[in-house]
Amino acid sequence: NLILNAIEMAVFQTEVNKLEFHIKDTQGKSDKAKKVFSELINEEVTLVIGPLFSKSLAAIQNIAAINDTSVFALTNNINLRNKGIWIFGVDPQAQTEKVLQYALEKGSKNIAALLPQNAYGLLLFDTISSFTQSNFMNIKKIEFYDFSIEKQRNIAQKLSEGFEEYQAYLDKLKELENDEFESNNEIYVEKPFDSVFIAAAGQNLTVLSSQLQYNNVDPKTVQYLGISSWEDRSILKEPALEGGVFVTTSEMYQEKIKLIYKNSFSKEMPKIAMIAYDIVALLGSLDNLGSNININDLINNEGYIGLRGLFRLKKNGTVERAFQLKKIKNKKFTILKKANSQFSGL
Repeated sequence: NLILNAIEMAVFQTEVNKLEFHIKDTQGKSDKAKKVFSELINEEVTLVIGPLFSKSLAAIQNIAAINDTSVFALTNNINLRNKGIWIFGVDPQAQTEKVLQYALEKGSKNIAALLPQNAYGLLLFDTISSFTQSNFMNIKKIEFYDFSIEKQRNIAQKLSEGFEEYQAYLDKLKELENDEFESNNEIYVEKPFDSVFIAAAGQNLTVLSSQLQYNNVDPKTVQYLGISSWEDRSILKEPALEGGVFVTTSEMYQEKIKLIYKNSFSKEMPKIAMIAYDIVALLGSLDNLGSNININDLINNEGYIGLRGLFRLKKNGTVERAFQLKKIKNKKFTILKKANSQFSGL
């Protein structure tokens, strides 16, 4: 319903009056998605916004290809992109690469990661492995967590092994900083890693980060890194995340639209609804909008500005986005590096 609200609002705001919407509920089930997608084909629908979940998209891929139906999916599983199927969800792999690039530029060579124990976590593991190998970084530790708080504490403790000795070494150096002879003979202890990437959100993020800090992974000496799942005000109260850096999309046009949405529907506008809004606004830019929508007319090098920032469609089903870096400072989200205002290459 929140997504439908955004679509309805976009229709009235962009004067997209040549579109006829056929609304179907997949109920988040693969078999239901296949059934209602076939119904849409019979109703001569040429473009589909959705589905939301990747399992539903996987169920309709073949039908979409056979019937030459364009799909603007809301999932972020880019493995399902294909000719005629664009993945509009914000790509976690591209975000991960962006924040690792930031760490690399800041001199980080040794990283660790906490990833969810599921397919999403494995996807990010592949991304981290590929990026570090290409950029001569070292993966010191990677641990996979589930959604039990007690197990998350244990995993964070396991990832933190070696930091108690490192902290003791730093404390000893401080004590002996005026004793040149003894400090020169102090046994060197290497920091186990200098950046930690945490793929988590909300309570999971606060539990994992607080436990890392409790086990001597000091955020003042280790850079905490994340992606757009961090952008939740509930995490700002967690001291361990102070100074943390994460990647997200820009929001230059969000404020006004979010206010209209809240006034209209008495609900906050979720980020996934913003993507649906952007899709309808994008369709409104077509000159030949009508029964025969030509999606190729939307593919260009310059791209478009939406509620989730700059984006452009690629022929392979990718929706490329420009990202910004944010930092948690004084319990607030602050912009560390703005997103590019235009794409630099093809």
